[in-house]
Amino acid sequence: MTTPPTQASPPAAPDNRRAQALGEQVRIQYRNMPTAYGGSVVMSTLLVIIMHNGINLKHAVAWVLLMYAQALVRHLDWRAYWRHSKAASGTQDAQRWGRRATLGAGASGLLWGIGSVLLFPEATLDFQLLLLFVLIGMGSASVYASAAYMPAFHAYLTPAVAPVGVMLLLQGGTLHGVLALMTFFYIPVTMRFAHNLNRSLRESIDLRFENLDLIERLREQTRAAENADAAKSRFLAAASHDLRQPMHALNLYVDQLRSDELGPAQRSTVDRIERATSALDKLFDALLDISRLDAGLVRRHVAAFPIAELLHAVRDEYLPLAQAKGLALRVRHTAAVVMSDRESVDRILRNLVQNAVRYTDRGGVLVGCRHRDGELLLQVWDTGPGIPEDQREAVFQEFYQAGNPERDRRKGLGLGLAIVDRLVRLLGHRLQLLSRVGRGSVFSVALPLGLPDQQPLAGAAGDAPVSDAGFSGELVAVVEDEPEILEAMRALLERWQCEVVIAESGPALRAALASTQRPPALLICDYRLRGHETGLEVVALIRDEFNLDIPALIITGDTTAGLRDVDHDPLTEVLHKPLPPAVLRAAMQRLMGERNLA
Repeated sequence: MTTPPTQASPPAAPDNRRAQALGEQVRIQYRNMPTAYGGSVVMSTLLVIIMHNGINLKHAVAWVLLMYAQALVRHLDWRAYWRHSKAASGTQDAQRWGRRATLGAGASGLLWGIGSVLLFPEATLDFQLLLLFVLIGMGSASVYASAAYMPAFHAYLTPAVAPVGVMLLLQGGTLHGVLALMTFFYIPVTMRFAHNLNRSLRESIDLRFENLDLIERLREQTRAAENADAAKSRFLAAASHDLRQPMHALNLYVDQLRSDELGPAQRSTVDRIERATSALDKLFDALLDISRLDAGLVRRHVAAFPIAELLHAVRDEYLPLAQAKGLALRVRHTAAVVMSDRESVDRILRNLVQNAVRYTDRGGVLVGCRHRDGELLLQVWDTGPGIPEDQREAVFQEFYQAGNPERDRRKGLGLGLAIVDRLVRLLGHRLQLLSRVGRGSVFSVALPLGLPDQQPLAGAAGDAPVSDAGFSGELVAVVEDEPEILEAMRALLERWQCEVVIAESGPALRAALASTQRPPALLICDYRLRGHETGLEVVALIRDEFNLDIPALIITGDTTAGLRDVDHDPLTEVLHKPLPPAVLRAAMQRLMGERNLA
């Protein structure tokens, strides 16, 4: 028996739920159609074969041929529907195909009704019961075949079954009368079952399309959220670059102003300016950490190191702050060695301790470690107000502060725990928060344990202390497209006893260096220059010009993915604006030390 194609009909217009449901009902009707007309052909043929001795064969053969003809027409209609199903969308198409299906079902029911009259064996009760049984069976089967589309069901059932009831009633007698009544009663009962099944099918269809609508809305919301997140990242990148440029220049000029001879009043004003710029620097640094982590630009240098060094440093840094608030800050010593990125773990620990000290008003803070299942739990306990259960996920979101609705900047920015969460996930570690309201909280970070012999040798070039000495006439080349920053960099480097060559682009720098007769000891380049030129391209240009691996500092406010290439170059380092002069000096000494060791 022929089966329909498995391809589902295309969805109807999304703004017309009724058209969608109607189209699905018609699709189910055509999916079941081969069973209906195929069953009619088989059952009519078998019925004539069994009853051939008690019926008019000429009438029977003509009736069977008509049954085959209607089956062929319905089969062609079935094929036409599936062939054009991709274009069969909308209420009008569904109604058109539904009418064709109804005509086919009506023709089949009418033929069965005619057959029950032509083939009715008046003298043989056994054949009469057999004919009644076949017709009742075909009527019951039509519930399955056509209940999805009730017009087709009604067009078939009554014309197919009612005539045999009439023939039984015309025979007279009690038995035939009862059989006729049972036949007539069968029709509304079967209709009732079909209506119940149709209602269930329509509810299922409606639920299916509601679910599809919900899924589509969820996809749209997901796309909107992803677009909003991408827009936020683009905004942060653009705002970071544009705002850091004047902040970077301001830092350089404040440092230059501090080096001048000033009176007490002027120096007090400079101190206030420096405190204000320092507060802005901290805000930019926190925002930069978030954007760099989101952009995947944070370097990881996984190595074994003793956790005690970080514990001692955080105690020395935050003990005065804790004592000023009347808090006890205790740090438990441990000789454990962990395997992770030291800088990231240091930032995690400092953020957790700073957060604990900031939000604890009485009692104290305890920092310690516990060995558990081959890991080291780095824990920060506090006796603060605690975090309600419904806020324990929110505290790791940006700018969320449970106890600072007035956004008092002295209570922080609400970025510390967001940075902790991102760093922990970046390192592949586990972060756990336990808290009781009114009793305090404990943050735990699970670190993999390392072995003492895995620690790097001390005395590496990168660990050398920062010197306050000048650079003794070292040639430093600076590329920056902001004239104010360029001049400020020139003044700062000359004060550090550097010989300085400045330019606003790579070709301009190459031309300026042509008259110096020696390669620069260091390149300092802004990342984003005019005309889509980048600092990395300038570095490559000058290195090719002198055929030397010249150390380079890329100074930028961007968090773009192109900076990931720097990870593979030990003689190139990225610094982010606004840049304190002390950090610039340390980076210069570090890179020049790498050059001397190379």
